[in-house]
Amino acid sequence: MSAVIERIKNIPDVNYKTGVSLEVIDQAETKLKVKFSKDYIEVLNNFGILLVNGHEIIGLGSSARLNVIDITTEERELNLEINPKWYVIEQANIDRVVIWQNKQGEIFQTQPEYGFKKIADSLLEYIQS
Repeated sequence: MSAVIERIKNIPDVNYKTGVSLEVIDQAETKLKVKFSKDYIEVLNNFGILLVNGHEIIGLGSSARLNVIDITTEERELNLEINPKWYVIEQANIDRVVIWQNKQGEIFQTQPEYGFKKIADSLLEYIQS
């Protein structure tokens, strides 16, 4: 088990679903034309979807509301200036705040009329904030 997964599992009150296969993850990357970060791939593979510390990290599941493909596609249409290599990891559902990640693992926040800003260097740092 990776250090990221072990640390997430040790967070109190963490909730998650069943992980998905690497094949399903590859298909999602192909559909979105992105490469997921290593830590996000580990989360998808082990948890599918992750609820932790008030964050609802979207992933790959049956619900469109929590599916990275559906949400990223939707948010790209609403955020035309966003880097096309980024994908959504969370919709805050407050003031249209959206949390994105890039292949390197960096986490960014966007909000209409405010652009984007980097808020964490990794998924683990983000969920622990």
